[in-house]
This record gives sequence, structure tokens and C-alpha cells, in this order.
Amino acid sequence: MKFIERKAIDSLKWDTRIQQDAIENIFLYSWYLDATAENWGALVSNDYKTILPIPYTIRLGVRQMYQPVFTREVDIIGDDFNWEDVYKYLQTHFKVIAFRHQHKLSIDQPISRKYQYINIGDDFAAQFKTNAKRLVKKADKVLEYESSDNMEILIDLFKDNVAHKIESFGENELVHLHQLLNAAINHKKGLLYIAKDNEDNIHAAGFFLFDKTKITYLKGAGTDAAKKSGAMFGLFNYVLNTHQSKFKTLDFGGSEIEGVANFFRKFGASDQEYFSYTLDNSPFWFKFLKKLKHR
Repeated sequence: MKFIERKAIDSLKWDTRIQQDAIENIFLYSWYLDATAENWGALVSNDYKTILPIPYTIRLGVRQMYQPVFTREVDIIGDDFNWEDVYKYLQTHFKVIAFRHQHKLSIDQPISRKYQYINIGDDFAAQFKTNAKRLVKKADKVLEYESSDNMEILIDLFKDNVAHKIESFGENELVHLHQLLNAAINHKKGLLYIAKDNEDNIHAAGFFLFDKTKITYLKGAGTDAAKKSGAMFGLFNYVLNTHQSKFKTLDFGGSEIEGVANFFRKFGASDQEYFSYTLDNSPFWFKFLKKLKHR
């Protein structure tokens, strides 16, 4: 295996390899990483037979592998090398290693995390909890749903109603979100859906990614009126109804915020465990400066 910088990666070969593999991880496409990662390269072998993206930053000369915003995990695609091989390489070339992965690896003591998902069948709504069924009916009486090409609807809703509640979310993250929405639209991998009333007042919006057999909920937001109208419940139900014949799973993206996770569980969602790995071999002065920054 060898490391290749982004500028030398053949995007067509890369994305074709991701598309053809049995692993379903939309976060690995080149356009997705271009939109979310500050820098990235990849470990590659045998003309893209086996690949692993390596997002990274360089701060004061210290190279750090990291998990970019709006991505949950990374995967090795192929079997020419494994995570033990990768970890040896990373320890040699990066002072800080941070990534998330679906499985528990033997390379470190990880932190357990969780996301939520449901299987989509003909009778997917039977999984909904009583409260969700009630709010879907309530929303459907007063709202209508449609797709939209206007990404500013979601950006504005998110800034006004969500972003300020997330400590780690700033202008840089909004820039990446805007880039990602546009990239997904341009590659025909995403759609924005909105819920509005009969006076064209928008109650909620949600952006969904579509790849292989999976729908992934990226980001959404609702107004204060959405809480009363049940707009987000109606919106999710509409998206599931619209796409159930082509997709098998809705991945809610997951949340460590229990209130958000409980919202997903009202649709009958189950928890899926995944793992966060971190190794910090950066110099003492660098660790000290990081602590000062986060005070």
C-alpha cells in the first residue's frame, strides 16, 4: 500500500470502486470528502483494488488524521491490507490519529458510540411508536411536502434554530455544510425536502442522501411552529413513502444527544454501535496549546 495525496487520486476510479463495493458508506466518495475534509489523501494498493481515505490537518507542523464534520466513519474498501497495517502506517506518519469505524478493532481501546436506523419495508409505518403515528396524522392534515432546489431554506433554518445550540458548530461548519449539499445535488446523491402550510410558511426542512440501498438523513431543522404541527414527523414519513420501493434502510445518522436519539427511536429505530479511536502522540507543547484553546 502507498499513500497518495488528493490531487493525484483518480476520482473516477475511486468513486467507481466505492460504488461497486458491498460496503455502503456514502462518506467515502471523493466528492463527499472534498466537501467536508480540510485535506485528504488515501492509502491505495493494486490500482484502487483496496483503498482507505485519510482526512488530515496540519497545525504548527503537526500532522493529524481526523474525522471530518458530517462524516461518521471510515472503512477500508478491499482486502489487500487491514487495520493493523494501517495503524502501523498512521503511527509513523501522523502525530495524532482520530477516526471512527463500524467495528471494534484490536488496535486500541475505543469509545463506544451509537446511531439509529430502521429497515424499510412495505409496512414501515407499523414500526412507528404511537406518538409518532399521531404526529404524522396531525402534520398531514395541515402541511404539504415537496422537494426543493433552494439549499438556502435549510441553511437559514439551521442557522436560526439549530446551529447556536451546538457548541462545536460555527461558520466553518456552515461552509462545509453548504459545500456538501451542493456536491450531493450535483452528483445526484441528495435531495432537500420541505414541509409547508397552505400559506407557504415553511415549518421544516431535511436533507437526505441516497446511495445503493440506503437513505441517510444528513441534516434538518424546524421552526417553533414545527413543534406544534409535527412537521418533522410528517416529513420523515413522506420521504419514506416516496422512496420505500428503491431503498432498504433509513440511516438517521445518529446522535449522542439523548433527546435527538429518542426522536429517531419514535420511528421504531434501533441503535447500532460504532467506535471512536484516538491516539495522541503530539508534542507536549502542542497538547498544552490545544488545552488553552478549548478553555
